[in-house]
Amino acid sequence: MDPIVILDYLNLGLSVLNNGLSVIINGLTLILPLL
Repeated sequence: MDPIVILDYLNLGLSVLNNGLSVIINGLTLILPLL
């Protein structure tokens, strides 16, 4: 494996994690006022 390829996979994983977190936070801000 090239180090560049590994870095690309790490960046991809981090962006996916950030997207997941933002979706969860948006969902919480929508749900919490209803509780």
